[in-house]
Amino acid sequence: MKKFLLLFLLITLSVTGKIYSQNLPDQLVKVAGLYGEKYLEPFTTAFGSNLNSGFIGGLRLDSKLGPLPANVNIYAGLKFSGLILNSEDQYFDLTYEDKYKYNGQEVLAKFVVKNAPTVFGSTTPANADVYVYNVKVSTQQLIGGVSNTKFVPLFVPQLGIGSIYGTDVVVRYFPTLSLGNYGKIGFTGFAIRHNFSSYIPKMPFDIALQGGYQNFNVEKDDGSRIINANATFINLQFNKNIAMFSIYGAAQLENFSIDVSYIYTNPYVGEIPVNFEQKESGNFRGILGASFHLFPIVVNADLNFGKRLIFTAGIGAGF
Repeated sequence: MKKFLLLFLLITLSVTGKIYSQNLPDQLVKVAGLYGEKYLEPFTTAFGSNLNSGFIGGLRLDSKLGPLPANVNIYAGLKFSGLILNSEDQYFDLTYEDKYKYNGQEVLAKFVVKNAPTVFGSTTPANADVYVYNVKVSTQQLIGGVSNTKFVPLFVPQLGIGSIYGTDVVVRYFPTLSLGNYGKIGFTGFAIRHNFSSYIPKMPFDIALQGGYQNFNVEKDDGSRIINANATFINLQFNKNIAMFSIYGAAQLENFSIDVSYIYTNPYVGEIPVNFEQKESGNFRGILGASFHLFPIVVNADLNFGKRLIFTAGIGAGF
């Protein structure tokens, strides 16, 4: 089992450009905190949105409780989500202050950078103009993006079990594993869904409420945490079963936060601890998709319309 999870994580990290572990920490330690925040803003948007995707479709929404309070409904598969970034997510302008050595003395200099790449921008390093006492004294090379892309994918294993009195549970999990230079990666997530259709006589379609929570973290081999991300969502689902097909839609409200901690190595004064938090709160998305059930295979796909366009798909086994 551990070898399977290790293989899955290596595939996921290679597909996503290794942005979630190896290269990202290597880049962050080279820049000051304010620069790191701007650099990571699209990462927060993309990763948070992808985490909150793919919970609908796969585990069938059953509109009837049946003679017993518990009905067997199981799904195990792999979920994919891909977010499309805007052009403005790849570059930023920034003016910030940082310590600098000028004429043998340590001073607080002003750094001005334009069209600097974010984590998803050009891999060519940005250059900052350095000003001391409002006079330009030099140009300093900073960092480039990790992966020059407008498409950010994520693959997640998913297990769904239901239902008890119309309630089912979806679980996403892999334990913290050491991946050598990648550091240690761990992931946990779950969602609970309740079907209200049984309370409404002759309801032509299913109505359900679902809420979920996820945590993702990246650690160095010494156990120090670089990234700790938390995502939550709640949605109202509508589902219609037609033979082997399920057509579904949802309105979803979601939040995401990421805590970043690293040691910035200033070339002039040494190591400086950096800690900051980024949040995406109250984001809304609409979801429209369909599932195809051909025992035991289940395939689904949907489009998510919100702050960014997201495509999700899944394949697995279920009954």
